[in-house]
Amino acid sequence: MSNIQIMSIDGRRFTIACENCRLKAYLDKKKNGVWTIGNGHTKGVRPGDRITREQAMAFLAEDLAEAEAAVRRAIARHLQQHQFDMLVDVTFNSGPKFVNDPEVQTAIAGGDVKDVAALLLFWVSDDGVIEDGLLKRAAMRARIYMRGYVPMNLNWIAKHNI
Repeated sequence: MSNIQIMSIDGRRFTIACENCRLKAYLDKKKNGVWTIGNGHTKGVRPGDRITREQAMAFLAEDLAEAEAAVRRAIARHLQQHQFDMLVDVTFNSGPKFVNDPEVQTAIAGGDVKDVAALLLFWVSDDGVIEDGLLKRAAMRARIYMRGYVPMNLNWIAKHNI
């Protein structure tokens, strides 16, 4: 059995719930006008592109694999599954800046769950534009990082449609 951490099914469900799967390419204003499709996929996307739901899930698997690798490179210690999942989600959503941040790495290395959760709460924007959906997602990341997956968290995602 491998010791390499990968995102769990619950982690994937969280990411999918937070993304708005679109099967037609759109210009994502949150990503500085980058053409996007599926669950936040941007590589090689052109105006007018269309995909199936299966293709969207395949793109998501590729994108999450890259985010998982970035988290494993940045974080030396083995994490609880829900913690790893939330670091993969933030990396998928905004790139590896969070996990490469020295303050974040110090908090994770020290096992300081509350500090990492607080840092996750404030990681909502690269360009200064804060959106309601990103705030909700950050709050859920922080809650799950601290407490794990509990039914209340999964119900909250569905209720708030993030």
